[in-house]
Amino acid sequence: MLYAGIISDLQDQAEKAFFDLETVTKNINNASTPSYKTERSFSFDETLGQVQRNMEAGKLLMSDNPNDVSLEGKGFFVLNDAKGETVLTRNLTLSQDKDGNLVSGDYIICPKTQMPKGITGYEIETNGEILGKKSDGTKIPLTKLNVWNYPSAEKLDYDGFVYRPTETAGKPLIVCLGLLEQTKVRQKTQESSNVQIPLEYSKFTETRDRITTISRINQLLSSSEKEYIRNLSSLI
Repeated sequence: MLYAGIISDLQDQAEKAFFDLETVTKNINNASTPSYKTERSFSFDETLGQVQRNMEAGKLLMSDNPNDVSLEGKGFFVLNDAKGETVLTRNLTLSQDKDGNLVSGDYIICPKTQMPKGITGYEIETNGEILGKKSDGTKIPLTKLNVWNYPSAEKLDYDGFVYRPTETAGKPLIVCLGLLEQTKVRQKTQESSNVQIPLEYSKFTETRDRITTISRINQLLSSSEKEYIRNLSSLI
């Protein structure tokens, strides 16, 4: 029993350490991914392989592209995928699809907005209102971006590109945008990741050393030591 317990504990510690290392490596690899959120692995009810996201905002970086849009403050832009399902993001890059809909990447801006002809660019107000600019300099109102927040935003699903609502994240809360509100829409910006590289490299080194220690302990349990532990276990 004692022998089995020692080996089992070493295996559990090794599995946790390798998953921790995988999570930290993912953070480091995504440090330059716009709006990526740092993840931390944890165990719950002895179940390994779970992560929790740090939803703190990253820094807003200036962009040369006037179609780049991000959020200053809490919340998510609301879009629809090809199936009409809700997806969420912290950054947008506005364009038009083949049908003239206002989109960001493969996702349709919500509310769905058909672009009138002659629009050559966009001007986005801090309250989310989008004005279409024509070649003669005139501007026409197009739509107002929807922004939602969630009581437990860290529990939204994330597929590497966009977030998706979940029951555990709670019901969406409509974010009111404007000059007096904490959340504002910012044009010509993109939110960076919130990964702190020095901290992640420190955790990487710490976790790597933990794996090395576990491996050495396992190696020290040579066949003779294992036989000793096995015999000792039979006497207890």
